[in-house]
Amino acid sequence: MPPAITAPSSQGTSPRASAALRVPAKFCWDILLVSLAAWLGAIPLVAYYFNIVTPVSTPANLLAVPLCGLVLISNLSSLILAGWFPAGAEVFNHAGWGMMEWIRLSSHWFASWPRAYWYVSSPACFGSTLYYAILIGVSTGWLLEPKWRAWKFATLALALVTWCGVAWGDMNVEKTPIFMLALLVPIVSQGRFFPTRSAI
Repeated sequence: MPPAITAPSSQGTSPRASAALRVPAKFCWDILLVSLAAWLGAIPLVAYYFNIVTPVSTPANLLAVPLCGLVLISNLSSLILAGWFPAGAEVFNHAGWGMMEWIRLSSHWFASWPRAYWYVSSPACFGSTLYYAILIGVSTGWLLEPKWRAWKFATLALALVTWCGVAWGDMNVEKTPIFMLALLVPIVSQGRFFPTRSAI
């Protein structure tokens, strides 16, 4: 099994500063890891339904996730206070609206980053299956285990060559950017993200 990913240490700081920074650092680290895992797991689905890849979503969630939590708290507080303290409910309504505006502005700011997102063709079943097979094999450590390692990599190489051949055969004049296998096998060039489904 691969070693567990832990938050960065705070060596070199005073004990008081280390204790004060440990909780927010762990909170931010957890959000980044969960966002990264969700992004990696959803890449083929998002590409299939929305024809887009958004690597900027992981850092963007560092702001969006806590703000969404505060918005939910504000809305729930407003519902609780609406029947007997309308003024307090109105305050929480304005607070929720303000935080939703912050989410909107921060999302636009992250989207303005270079290569924050790009459009891709819809993935075919073979490309999606290959992606998830590699993702699961690497994340669980099975692909890197010594037992049958040569056969695993030989099969993986054959599958990638097959994918590239199918993708090359499906290419047309209007090429779209490619982001094959996300962080596992990063390829940023001109081509297709996955072999496209044949048009009916």
